[in-house]
Amino acid sequence: MKKEGKCFDNWPRNKVFPSRILYQYLSYFAEIQDIFLKILKEEEDISVGVAAIKTLLAVIEQYKVRELHLNLQLAVDVMRNCDQPVTAINSCCELFMRFITYTKLDEKSFEDTKQIMLQRGRTFLDRLLQSRAKIAKAALPFVRDGCKILTHSKSRVVLQAMLEAAKNNKRFQIGTYSLAMAALELKKTVYVLTESFKFSRIFPLNQQDLPKEFKYLSSALKSGKDLSKLHPLVDYTPPHFIALLFTDIGVLTPSAVSDELMKLYT
Repeated sequence: MKKEGKCFDNWPRNKVFPSRILYQYLSYFAEIQDIFLKILKEEEDISVGVAAIKTLLAVIEQYKVRELHLNLQLAVDVMRNCDQPVTAINSCCELFMRFITYTKLDEKSFEDTKQIMLQRGRTFLDRLLQSRAKIAKAALPFVRDGCKILTHSKSRVVLQAMLEAAKNNKRFQIGTYSLAMAALELKKTVYVLTESFKFSRIFPLNQQDLPKEFKYLSSALKSGKDLSKLHPLVDYTPPHFIALLFTDIGVLTPSAVSDELMKLYT
């Protein structure tokens, strides 16, 4: 019998798993799908990355330590195929897994290990939830009274920065434009506001270097359609177009992002 749901429908049918993993995956799939999609549905202002972390915390709470590694990896695979933007899921889950296991737990009991992982996971989640407020305050001095702001796409973190500026009696107008190239031509400064958990360990040089799974939803990749005719979720903006990045770990130049990635993953 076919299990209905976006995640299952988009799962690659030709992917081969060892029988043990396949058995656990099939019995585990619907639960993870329901948790993840329920969080996204009920918490409208939540980002995909934060929803993914909340889902992984639910996995830690429900399973024994000896089963956790496999179940966490399977949960990430399920979420990657739930027709949601993959970029934040990838980077956020990878950082989460490193954070909850950054010291050896071999000498701890199973229950102690589980509680330590939960505590670290909740600490990690709390940091993510504070990111937007930190970024908004960091960006505030760069919003001048009476200025005009061109903003690109619907970004929750950009929205919060605009709200923070308005609360501080900054008057500005918001418009849309083909941002980076037009801004350079017009000698306007481009800033990027983003949470550090969205930093990914890829180093593209052009549009073709971006992984397809980052540019298109899972359903689009499985549809067989000509991807060149579909609008990508993200594109590549060369760093020389960007002046600064406002993040929860500070105000960074584009060249400093690689240094921060090294700190995050070492």
